[in-house]
Amino acid sequence: MRLNLRASLLLIILSIAGSIYFATSVNFREDELEAMLNIFVAPIFGVATLLFFLLIYQVTNKIPIRSLNQLYRIYRQRKLAVVCFVVLNLVTGLVLKIKFSLYKTGGVAAIQNYNNKQDQHVFKYATLRTQQQPDEGVTIENADRFPSNNTLVFSLIQNPFRKQTSPNKYSPYNSNHDEVTIHVVNNRSNQLIIKRAVFSDNGLWSIKKINNLLVDATVFPITIDRNCTADITIAFTADAIKEKVHPFWWKGIFRMQYYLLAAGKSLNLQSDIINNSFNINGNLCLDTNDEFEPVKVIYLNSIWQYNGEGFWEPELQRIITAFNLKTNIGFKNFDNGINGDKITPMSDEVEADYLEKANLGMPVKITQLAAYHGCCLASDIDTLKFYTSTNAKPQNILYPVAQAGQTILPGLKDKNRYALFNPTEWFGLKIGSSYLTRKMNFENKIGVRVWKAFDYFGKRIENCYIVGSDYLGTPGTNYDYQDNVYYLENVRPIRVLRN
Repeated sequence: MRLNLRASLLLIILSIAGSIYFATSVNFREDELEAMLNIFVAPIFGVATLLFFLLIYQVTNKIPIRSLNQLYRIYRQRKLAVVCFVVLNLVTGLVLKIKFSLYKTGGVAAIQNYNNKQDQHVFKYATLRTQQQPDEGVTIENADRFPSNNTLVFSLIQNPFRKQTSPNKYSPYNSNHDEVTIHVVNNRSNQLIIKRAVFSDNGLWSIKKINNLLVDATVFPITIDRNCTADITIAFTADAIKEKVHPFWWKGIFRMQYYLLAAGKSLNLQSDIINNSFNINGNLCLDTNDEFEPVKVIYLNSIWQYNGEGFWEPELQRIITAFNLKTNIGFKNFDNGINGDKITPMSDEVEADYLEKANLGMPVKITQLAAYHGCCLASDIDTLKFYTSTNAKPQNILYPVAQAGQTILPGLKDKNRYALFNPTEWFGLKIGSSYLTRKMNFENKIGVRVWKAFDYFGKRIENCYIVGSDYLGTPGTNYDYQDNVYYLENVRPIRVLRN
């Protein structure tokens, strides 16, 4: 009977492995949230069947055997249980895979917002026309001015985050970059009519305002007179995701992911399938009466995270991807155990002690792409500063606000997303407690990493770099380099030779 138990356990364990294989053999990047469910359900269900079989075996093992018939019946019952559990595990894996395939339609939400033939025609037409030259009669401007006029980037924390400052006092809640405004400019000789706005995915984005007035879909069609502009505010609501993760067991899954991320950091292990934040992509089509290009396509990139701070935050590569940049950071959650001692191998990182202007006739432009550090107290503010090779006293460049410590394109006190300045010599950056120049840092570690910038097509963007910082020498040091992220234009890195 002992051999029978071993064989039974082996069969059930193999079925669990098969279930996990089927459930996770999906394109993880298509829908990370759904794929994460597959990752957890298959093994949890499999372990449950294994424990249930052991319980059956233990109970039947205590039954006194009085005849060969009774022994044979017990053997058949155990055999039947093994077959049932093996089949259940394999079917579970297959069902999860099939459910994922049927569910996936282009984003996290399964139900498309274009349900009739007319709307489907809009998307087909848009796909065919986007490769043509832009329409000079109608221009669309992204109020964020980054990454481009037809690509908008959003971020949203599912559960609003704040800190307790005393028994009865709290900080303000975190701010989200969940709304972006586009300016639709009509340069035509006649009126522009936007017949409707059609989203690729239902329940993720919505039109919130037009010309700063709250609206809904019934406001369309709208008319823009010639030489006039309409401001359309698009909101990343993530309603479909909120509804999806509402069941209580999702909270347990996210918490488990959190502990796995923490364990991975302590063991110097990181995995692409363990996340608490996700990239959500879609598009918005504006169906118009424009003769040259009737459908205006706006691409929507979003980062969704479950909670704020700690291992809930998006990793740097995910942030860069949201901005349609193809820069290879070289690591996921942390710098692969290098702990700031050298640049990351097999990446687009470069060594830099200082920076200099590439084109002396133009200013340096710095855009803050993201801030994922402490929130939402005044003590959490990391003002970007610069110093020069002859004057180490830092001077302020960008002034963030306290509530913007967990978002992309964080709010700044001067309301701009970027700063222009004209250094006349080599300069470095001070971000929080970290300096670009290594010799000024704790234990001469890299506190500010610099990467070459590559566009969506993988082409090098000349004289542009991505900068990411981490806190050094503190209990919160984790070498993830996304505490503050910046995009620098018109610069070249300078490396000072060391003995």
